[in-house]
Amino acid sequence: MRNYLFTFIVLLLASFHSNAQYTITSGDGTTVFTSSGTVYLGAYSTGQIYTFTLCSDNPLSSHVGITFDAWTVGSGNYCVYDGNSTSAPFIGCNAWGVTQTVMASQSNTSGCITIMFSSTAAGSNIGGQIVTSFSCQSVLSSIIATDPPASFSDGTYYIDLCQGGELSIEGHGIYQNTTYTQSDATSNFHWTFGDGTSGDGQTISNVYADQGGYDINLKVTDQQGCESTNDIGYKIRVSMTPSFSYEAGTYLYPWAVCQGELIHLVGNVGSEEFVSFIEPLLMDTTHLPDGTGVSYSSYINYDCYSPGQILEDIEDLCGICAILEHSFLGDLSISITCPYNTFTGAPTTVILEYQHGGGSYLGQPIDDMGGGGPGIGWEYCWTIPEDADYMEDIGDAASSYSTLPSGNYLSSNPLDPLVGCQLNGLWTLTVDDNWSVDDGYIFGWWMCFDPELGPEQWGFQNTYPTTMWTPGGLGGEMVDPTTGIYLETGLASTYKPFIYTVVDDFGCAYDTVINVYVLGDTVSVCQGMYSMAINNGDVLEVCDLEFESGYYSPTDEYAVTFCSSDSANHYASLTFESFLVEEGTVCIYDGMSIAAPLIDCDNFDMGETFIASIGNVTGCLTLSFDPSIPNESFIVQVGCSIPCQEHDAAVASTTPSSVLESGYYYIDACQGYPVHFEGTGIYPSLTYPQSDESSTFVWNFGDGGTATGINTSHIYFTPGGYEVDLVVADTMNCPSNNSVKLRVRVSGPPDFSSVYADPVIACQTEVITLHPTIHSIEYVNYFEPYIVSDTFYLPDGSGESYESILFFDYFESGTTLQNINDLCGICAIMEHSFLGDLTIEITCPYNTLTGLPTTVVLEEQHGGGTYLGVPIDDMGGGGPGVGWEYCWTIPADADYLQDMGDYAGSVSTLPSGSYITSEPLDPLVGCTLNGGWTLTVTDNWSVDDGYIFSWWICFEEDLLPADWEFHNTYPLKYWAALVEGGEMLSDNTGTYSGFGDSTTVQPFLLFVTDDFGCNYDTTVYVTFLSDSIAPCNTLNIDETDFLSENKYGFYLKTYPNPIDDYISIEYHTDELLPVSIMLMDPLGKQVYQKLNKESLEVQKVTISEIEVLSPGTYYLVVKYKETEFVKKVIVF
Repeated sequence: MRNYLFTFIVLLLASFHSNAQYTITSGDGTTVFTSSGTVYLGAYSTGQIYTFTLCSDNPLSSHVGITFDAWTVGSGNYCVYDGNSTSAPFIGCNAWGVTQTVMASQSNTSGCITIMFSSTAAGSNIGGQIVTSFSCQSVLSSIIATDPPASFSDGTYYIDLCQGGELSIEGHGIYQNTTYTQSDATSNFHWTFGDGTSGDGQTISNVYADQGGYDINLKVTDQQGCESTNDIGYKIRVSMTPSFSYEAGTYLYPWAVCQGELIHLVGNVGSEEFVSFIEPLLMDTTHLPDGTGVSYSSYINYDCYSPGQILEDIEDLCGICAILEHSFLGDLSISITCPYNTFTGAPTTVILEYQHGGGSYLGQPIDDMGGGGPGIGWEYCWTIPEDADYMEDIGDAASSYSTLPSGNYLSSNPLDPLVGCQLNGLWTLTVDDNWSVDDGYIFGWWMCFDPELGPEQWGFQNTYPTTMWTPGGLGGEMVDPTTGIYLETGLASTYKPFIYTVVDDFGCAYDTVINVYVLGDTVSVCQGMYSMAINNGDVLEVCDLEFESGYYSPTDEYAVTFCSSDSANHYASLTFESFLVEEGTVCIYDGMSIAAPLIDCDNFDMGETFIASIGNVTGCLTLSFDPSIPNESFIVQVGCSIPCQEHDAAVASTTPSSVLESGYYYIDACQGYPVHFEGTGIYPSLTYPQSDESSTFVWNFGDGGTATGINTSHIYFTPGGYEVDLVVADTMNCPSNNSVKLRVRVSGPPDFSSVYADPVIACQTEVITLHPTIHSIEYVNYFEPYIVSDTFYLPDGSGESYESILFFDYFESGTTLQNINDLCGICAIMEHSFLGDLTIEITCPYNTLTGLPTTVVLEEQHGGGTYLGVPIDDMGGGGPGVGWEYCWTIPADADYLQDMGDYAGSVSTLPSGSYITSEPLDPLVGCTLNGGWTLTVTDNWSVDDGYIFSWWICFEEDLLPADWEFHNTYPLKYWAALVEGGEMLSDNTGTYSGFGDSTTVQPFLLFVTDDFGCNYDTTVYVTFLSDSIAPCNTLNIDETDFLSENKYGFYLKTYPNPIDDYISIEYHTDELLPVSIMLMDPLGKQVYQKLNKESLEVQKVTISEIEVLSPGTYYLVVKYKETEFVKKVIVF
């Protein structure tokens, strides 16, 4: 429903005070005309009904009311009616109070109010000041005349122009003209032309430079400032440029002719339909520099809605959004202000975000002290609870995040006060920077209104009733309206033009030029040589012929069969010397007609050769094509040859030898040592001789290394598993068809991290226990479900295509995509500043169901100016922005059940996620998985650019080869003491001695040999202390000596050992002397000491400080009298 705002200007509201006083009860049914004074209840009789009508006597302030300064209702009813009698619309009873006003409504043409009072008791006192107000008279805008004239259709006036055409238009006002004078002479006329321009004046002109549709409107404002409230209902249609492309049907044939040969001219044009669309207004970047209490405002001016249209329901406001970054959320307060609220009579401001949120980031700012420039903005929206991703405002949500996620949040204050706001006009976003230091940027902001609020879509599509062909160069003639020739162009071959002109239903003319290649009169083909003599259906026996498609006249299907004229080389061959065809019209068949098996169609590369197969007993090939397509041709060299014979590659021998396990041959090798390979071929030698000596051997070692030759060696420097491949190309350069299924397992050093000596610090001759625990490393040969491409740039272009190829080679030979559900996605990390610029396609290597590669359009060209990712949107190709991940997939796996372009109609930046494709992916069923998969991106328009940082294809893991793994064992291990003074006491114990007063560090060496026969070693070191260093020079008491009283008069017990987080010590003495307890590290450094009191009773001491010590060996020293008792303890 459309709402219209009736301008309400209060000229006089309780402005004049007068001594005139009126009482309601002074006379029943009294009518008073006045613009001032007071009106009170007066004395009344209970039970009696009084009526009183109050009207304005001022036509320029015609609506009357009362502002109450007394309001006491003892009993009864004080009722008011909106008119000059009680038959007028009812306003209310007893509904007011002191300082409140009751007023005649704007729709009340009399401007009067009628009061009815009655009461059953005394004591009521009601009254107040008489006030009046001004109400606008009706103003309607209309059109007197237009040039060119307008046509009327379905309730709308249309004016049709050519691009660059000028519109002249004269307006007129339709006025009420009752309470004050209105006329065109005293009114202002303001025009908006729909193309971003506007102007003032009753008669005005405007030039429309660009094609499309435009809504024109006129606002008439009378001398009292009252504005027209209607839409004039006029629309401008500016002629759309037609398409003269081949797809539209404009071409000539043949594209190459001899002088005087007839040229057939086919003319059709494509007509683009215009459909109106309201683009969301997006404001430019606003810097929010460091400030203290500084406000920054940005404005959006809407003029696309109906005059006076208001926001009736807060649910029609789907969000207020901004792309912004800032390094301190708690620095900011943010508010929105509407142009004018008809309910309040003033603009309304709502606080979207009050100041809170601490130091959380918005987006990705450059957080420095110097204002380091713009970072990366993220999208944040304030909306109602039904549309919110987070049920709190931004500041409250920030307590859980260091960087606030992009999304929809509640506003700090409800958005409901915006109900009643006019949609047209200036909406203001205000950001207050309350503290210094931090800054940020708003890269754009917008209002999201329900599309239902906007004007209805409309459109048009041109037709072309007038068309004509004309020659554009010397020597050209028209034989009839659609046939032409060129005569006497001379010796040189040259391009000559034909001009195709169309005039549309608006009277606008367009033309295009198509060139024909006119051959010089000495060119052999124009002298009756073979090419002109070959006819549809001919069978030629040749071994040396150059065939040119461009010389042939059009037919529905043109087919020529080539057979060998050489009995020794019985098979025909076709080699393409050039190929400029895109439409699916050139095919090769393995036999003497198009009924023979199809070999291939289209996508032939220059230099590509096709040979009749061995099973083709005729040895012939048939070539079919359609020469009617303009500017497309091919040249093929016909020859004679022998087709490839299938043969296999095999590995004859390896050093080390290979073993067969589960269908694969495995070679076990050591890191850094050479592996020797010898290959061979298995040949049928049916139609031509094959041998190892005449073949080429190409090895791929699986680690990026390659080699050629029957015999070769390779060194693997990195442990792991590797797939080895061998391709044998025979004397005809035909490759082998099989996989050799050879794998190399390369051993690496084991994990020695658990090998250690105990203790690592010891006294000389002390026995050292050596722990040879070795952990094997597991090597897994894992096949990634996808291969990721490198970055490639999508520069500005018009029709340019950019390709990236992913090559798969690890699937089983011949594996195809049998179910589209096994393709879990085609994905890219990309950014671009104009989605509607792009067409994106995927092409598989070869489809066994069609005999051709298959191409599917992932994204057709649509989507408008929506961003992909975060591009750097400038005119200079400002370098890569930030890529977001987008995937194309089947509906069952999609996040969005639209393609990207369709979804883009609702957003300015396309969200990352999975989308369905513009064309179904199902035609990819039957495609071989191995080979080159091609992503093609076509940039259809200029200016905008972007980047694909990587792309990949995701196949279900069930299609991948099974992972394989291995790990080594270590059957042989032994220790050795390598330095003089060392001695191995057993397999795992040893000692060193003989150094006297010297402290030395001595090695024990562990040698291991794995199950592949690869040798590795590691060394552990033990520090042997000097005989003069404690505790090697102290008295050591065995544990048994600690368990009871002994000759030293001392009882001692410690536990546990090894120690985790405490040690308990129990003791008692034979004399009342103190006991000293110390803990020392192996170098004699004291790490704990405590002096305990003497006691003849058993004392217990717990050392809890153990838990702060590093793991290792320590010595507990308990001193009683002059004797030290030493015990070695181990801390875990």
